[in-house]
Amino acid sequence: DNLNDASKRLSQALTEFQSAAKLEPQNPAWYVSIGEEFANLGDLILALEAYQYVTTIAPEDASYWRLLADFCARNGARIRDVGLPAAQKAVQLAPKDPLALDTLGWVLVLDGRYYEAERFLLQALEADPALASAHFHLALLYLQTGDRASMRDHLIQARDLGSAEAEALLTQYFP
Repeated sequence: DNLNDASKRLSQALTEFQSAAKLEPQNPAWYVSIGEEFANLGDLILALEAYQYVTTIAPEDASYWRLLADFCARNGARIRDVGLPAAQKAVQLAPKDPLALDTLGWVLVLDGRYYEAERFLLQALEADPALASAHFHLALLYLQTGDRASMRDHLIQARDLGSAEAEALLTQYFP
């Protein structure tokens, strides 16, 4: 029954965001919210379309390109053809933004391009040494490349910066 209630609330939220988007069709925030709600409801196709639409409303805003790339990365969807170009566009628009650099690095890790990924993740940490997600993504890169010592170091840093995921992996790999 709780699941039913949650689904109703998500559907209601989606309806409200869609109504708001009709009133303010040029406000990209509404479409980000619509994308999130579709994702929460399990409709990744409509979610992706909403995120892609946002980049047509605000094509010069790096944060929306980053959100599109992040959506692809979080859902393992269309990494190479949508996520990677979106992450590259975000970095092109905001070359010093640690979140954009981290997202590009993470998408490259997911695409198996570890050398390039490491470069961007290290740039993200240069820009913001306290960015837990970049430490976490570097740790996952080092997991993929078999560098357990570096993996452990970055998991510890990510954990110390508040990453619950890093703490879980530390427990799993370094009990």
